[in-house]
Amino acid sequence: MIAFIKDTLVYVTVIVAIICIPAGLGGWGHIFGASHFGSATAPIWATSATSGSLPWS
Repeated sequence: MIAFIKDTLVYVTVIVAIICIPAGLGGWGHIFGASHFGSATAPIWATSATSGSLPWS
């Protein structure tokens, strides 16, 4: 019985987080719009990795 209640609380927490966090950040459209998917410029880490100068090597 305790495991059932615990699992239910975990599921409820995940579902509420999926709904409430994006709502507080402006919605899914705003979140994905701010992520720059499909932008023409590559991020700095991608250009440095392809140029052969890795910071950890």
